[in-house]
Amino acid sequence: MSTFDPTQHPRGNASTGHAGQFTTKQQTNADIALLHNLPEDIGERERLARDPETSPNVLDELSLDDSPKVRSQVASNPSADGRILSRLAGERKTSIRAAVAGHRNTNSDTLSRLARDKSALVRWFVARHPNTPEEDLQLLSTDEDKKVSYEVRSNPSYSGESR
Repeated sequence: MSTFDPTQHPRGNASTGHAGQFTTKQQTNADIALLHNLPEDIGERERLARDPETSPNVLDELSLDDSPKVRSQVASNPSADGRILSRLAGERKTSIRAAVAGHRNTNSDTLSRLARDKSALVRWFVARHPNTPEEDLQLLSTDEDKKVSYEVRSNPSYSGESR
């Protein structure tokens, strides 16, 4: 059996400019300047929040933006980390919480909180997430919304055992 070498993978090779998920993006002077001088134009802030190349520190700042559209873009950004997503999981807007529940970087603690969300849409995303803890999948397997309980059965992490 061969072992995976991230330096041989185009998304994991920093020398090719494709750092991907295997390395951390270094902050440039431009990133630092941007962090202290975010654009006033909402369209530009939305663009930054959507851009996967935006640094985690800038995304962190944008996650506190007054505009729910900007915060929603941050919640959908593939570079958003677990800390940012955990904060956004407390949003009032269902669409933002749903984006967090469906994000690949959402950690199990955040998913556990969202498994008890008042919105069936949010719970549906939690039910399909591969990082959802087994005890939360058990809870969602008996959800009042049939779409949520059905989705749990499709989750490969679900053991199917009743407790």
